[in-house]
Amino acid sequence: MRKQYLIGVLILLLLISMGLTWKLKMFVRPPLAKELLDLPYIVNEVDELGGDNFQLNWQEIVAIIAMDPKKDLSQISEEELQQQASLFIRNHQVLSFDEVLNQLDLNEKEQKRAYDNLNQLKDYGYIPSKTDPQSFEMRFIESVKAGAIENYQLYGILPSITIAQAILESNWGQSDLANQANNLFGIKTGTNWSGEVMSFETKEGFDEYIIDEFRSYPSLNASIIDHGQFLVANPRYTKSGVFEVKTYRTQAKALEEAGYSTAKDENGDKIYAEMLGQLIRQYNLQLIDHAVLYS
Repeated sequence: MRKQYLIGVLILLLLISMGLTWKLKMFVRPPLAKELLDLPYIVNEVDELGGDNFQLNWQEIVAIIAMDPKKDLSQISEEELQQQASLFIRNHQVLSFDEVLNQLDLNEKEQKRAYDNLNQLKDYGYIPSKTDPQSFEMRFIESVKAGAIENYQLYGILPSITIAQAILESNWGQSDLANQANNLFGIKTGTNWSGEVMSFETKEGFDEYIIDEFRSYPSLNASIIDHGQFLVANPRYTKSGVFEVKTYRTQAKALEEAGYSTAKDENGDKIYAEMLGQLIRQYNLQLIDHAVLYS
């Protein structure tokens, strides 16, 4: 009798356990299938949908699209991106994620799903290991982010542009100039410089090396602010419209047209703007612009 009682208790516990497991499966959503996203296509498309005046946030748009639990994230169409992007632009202004969700009149469950999606996309990028906050690349970006934002507030250079230029010109802060002189942009002393100076060997022409003098800064942020001053002081950047544009695409192009870099491809076409754009999209630097522009 006692044995039958114990068996009955065990069966009851097993049934309760199975019921709880089933309920958990019903209420716990599986992780967002981020790996299915065609990010290069999505990011590029969303940035283009913002045009020359608005910087949209691809993560916010995808978070809304992914509210549909049956949505195949590998099949996000241009029309879907256009439809959701249009929700964020109202009366020549960019709405916040909260404002867009409110205008959609979602129930509590749907809103929670949208915020959860956005949170899961927070540190996601083309190569997830490189957009992880602990990666070498993101630690460098974080080290110059505050200076880049201050530079924008002072001189109008978008943070994404400043950071991408710093990456290109200092090799992620690993150049001798960056390490020894906090000089991220290779700015030489010039006639108006009264600060610290350091001498470095540089290559001139095919195989000639000379010793030249470069500006030395007390910090990376000081290098960034001086770079902003350097651009503002040069009339050609004002003439090309560098300080009037509102997106990284147009600002990168304006820098290229002003002759900031002579980088060209094998066909002789200028590629500096595209080099900056590729870095910006790969590391979500345009999302820093979005936060600064519309916070």
